[in-house]
Amino acid sequence: MAKSPMDSHGPIEASGPTRGQNKSRNTDGSGRAKRSDASSSKEVGAKVKPNLSGWFWGSIVIMATLSILLSVMAIYHQGTDNSVAVPSEPSAIEMSGSGLKTVLEEANIIAADMVKRQISPMLDTAYQPAYDAIPMYADIHYSVWGEYAELGAAAIGDVGVKLEETLFGGLGPRLESVGGELDQVFNTAFQASLEQEKDRIEGSAASLGPLTEIAFADAQRRMFVTVPVGTAAITGTKAIAAVIAKKIGAKLAAKAALKAGGKWALVGTTAGGAAALCAWSGPGAGLCAAAGGIGAWLVADYGIVKLDEYWNRDDFESELRKMIDEQKLEHQVALENAVLSRALAVQEMTDAVVQEHAFTLKELSGEGNAATCRIAIELVEGYSAVRDSVAERTPEALSVLRAKAASQAGNLSIGSLAQEITDNLSEAEQMTVTYLRIKGNLPPEQRADRDVSGRLILNENSFEIPQTSSGKSDGFFIVLDPEIVLTVGQPLNYAIVLKQHLRIRGDQYFGGQGEEQIITVTDAAGGLEHWINLSLQISYDEQAESLEEVRTTWVMGEPLSLIFGLRVASLSALQKFPDCE
Repeated sequence: MAKSPMDSHGPIEASGPTRGQNKSRNTDGSGRAKRSDASSSKEVGAKVKPNLSGWFWGSIVIMATLSILLSVMAIYHQGTDNSVAVPSEPSAIEMSGSGLKTVLEEANIIAADMVKRQISPMLDTAYQPAYDAIPMYADIHYSVWGEYAELGAAAIGDVGVKLEETLFGGLGPRLESVGGELDQVFNTAFQASLEQEKDRIEGSAASLGPLTEIAFADAQRRMFVTVPVGTAAITGTKAIAAVIAKKIGAKLAAKAALKAGGKWALVGTTAGGAAALCAWSGPGAGLCAAAGGIGAWLVADYGIVKLDEYWNRDDFESELRKMIDEQKLEHQVALENAVLSRALAVQEMTDAVVQEHAFTLKELSGEGNAATCRIAIELVEGYSAVRDSVAERTPEALSVLRAKAASQAGNLSIGSLAQEITDNLSEAEQMTVTYLRIKGNLPPEQRADRDVSGRLILNENSFEIPQTSSGKSDGFFIVLDPEIVLTVGQPLNYAIVLKQHLRIRGDQYFGGQGEEQIITVTDAAGGLEHWINLSLQISYDEQAESLEEVRTTWVMGEPLSLIFGLRVASLSALQKFPDCE
């Protein structure tokens, strides 16, 4: 029997027998054959389906290992990370008023010093062409035609024209250029100093605050419009030439007088020879002789000029240099004064800048503000203590407060506060006597039920005591309203003279005096109104016949009680206290 194509595929045949074969095996009851086929089928199936559990658990182990390894590496790198953190925003620093003033003053000093150092070399450069032209001018001076040109110019007072052309040509524009360059040096140095301060702050991981930025910009803007150095009162070249020409003109006149005698002698010597030589010319002899005379004069001039040059040219050139040196020095002084003027103008400007920007201590974070704030608080506390209490207005307290205020006069942060305190303290020592009560009696031997009158003297101010009843037993009680101003710390001199009005006998006179420091006897309580108790002793002056004759210098006598009512004005409230909270 031939095999079918399926017979060559064993696994297919083993796993799938035909329906007829299965039926034959089942019918003959051969169970062994059936079990043998099943066993074969299991073995073949194990080979066809691989076991994947190893792959599964292997992949789990590998993934776990990788996770652990990556975690360890991450932890390691985190521990050794050297990367630069993103910088935080720099803190803004506002300069205090005194700090800003210092920076602006330093910029001003640096700029002025820089300009001063540039003045001399710049003037040297500007004047160098004038020095170089000295030999050229000397050539003209020591020539016959130049001599006559100078003499002619001297005759009309215009020697300076040639000097200005030869020596000082172009000096005017060069000097103007020097002024402009010096202004540029000042401006650049001032700005560079402020930029350097700004760089210093930014180098400390901070930035310049907006208030200080505005102040810097304002200071630079104002600095540009201060009086420039270039406007210095520099003498013009025409005036310079005129000054030097005046000196040269005087020398020319003296030299011309000396030359004249020598030239006339030389011309006289050659005149006879010239006449003899020209005799042949007949009618033209006069012209020939005249020409010979002119030639002799010029020859004499030439010879004298050359001799003068030989002996005096070096001195002449040296003197010209000295004159130019003097003029250059005048220009240097003028420019230095201009620099000083500008520096002073900038100084005033820097003070105005800080004051106009109205910095307060609360807004500022510059170094020293805490100390400045403490000083301000001390000033205010000291002022508040004396403001509403005359008892606190002792000379010592006022002196200390004035000294503290004076020490802060130049502080731009609290200088206005210090000045306000100083101004207000001018009224702190003034007090007015608004009430005076005098109580007492006359000495026992002179007591009587008779009226008394008299005069009270307070620091040379006299007040009349009206006629007042006085009892033998209870004495007198006098009330006055003197309205006199006293000064804290100054002594109060007081005296009383009284007249006892008698009916039968003549009037009797009494007097006494005292002295006290008002501040030592004021009431210890605070406030603006105070009562002070003073006393004096009066004695009978049997020699006096009027109040004007009464003596008050008694040592012993009957005691009188004086009660003064004092009032002081409250000092003005401070308006310029900086915010330190």
